[in-house]
Amino acid sequence: NAPIELAKDFTAAIAFFLLAACVRALAEAFHVHRGGHMAAVIMLAPCFAFAATIAVIELTFRAGTTSTAAWIATRWELSDADLRSFELSYFMTRSHGVWFFALEWWFLGAGMLTAAYLNARTGLLPRGWTAASALIAATSVIGFAAEVGRFINWRVFARVNSAAAVLATLVLLPLWLVWAGRLLQRLTGAEFESVAKDEGIHHNRDSEAPGVQPEDQLASESVRRDETRSHAVQELGSMSHGV
Repeated sequence: NAPIELAKDFTAAIAFFLLAACVRALAEAFHVHRGGHMAAVIMLAPCFAFAATIAVIELTFRAGTTSTAAWIATRWELSDADLRSFELSYFMTRSHGVWFFALEWWFLGAGMLTAAYLNARTGLLPRGWTAASALIAATSVIGFAAEVGRFINWRVFARVNSAAAVLATLVLLPLWLVWAGRLLQRLTGAEFESVAKDEGIHHNRDSEAPGVQPEDQLASESVRRDETRSHAVQELGSMSHGV
């Protein structure tokens, strides 16, 4: 299963690399749409960034371990006792990063749940896309459980993890990525420009006095100054008349 897992790690690293631009565009779209919580928008990109980082680290670590193990097994003459010790050493080496590499599934699931939540809140993309994001998140939960459950039954949970990885990285993620790209392409720049223009208008209105235009403000200030002068002149006149 080592070549299959290595191929899975390689495709996962490529998938997360291709997801970077799409996730950035999604975060911008949800931010401009103003329909979701700002905290969730800010959390969207880092979840995928952490998952991509762990995927690259897992690929490099597993590639080194697998290539060295294959070289020793094919080039060295080992007895049965040596092979048993070699297999135990291999499992111990692999177990060092089990929980750390399982976080790749956790961050992927968190990112997909965040995307599904934001889309359900804003309605920016179709509901089917929200369901697809939730399905990938559920697959990520299964992958995480299978990754950390290797210590219960290594072979069984390794197969479950490989199946979840193939389903997520080779089937669901490519479809999700292409679908999101096509949907985001339909969002024209005019929609975002209109939203930005409306925000600018509201900002200018907030900075002004409510219900008063700049010309009206100048006129009202001039009238108030004239009234203040006339009132002062009247008071001076009354004082001089009294004297």
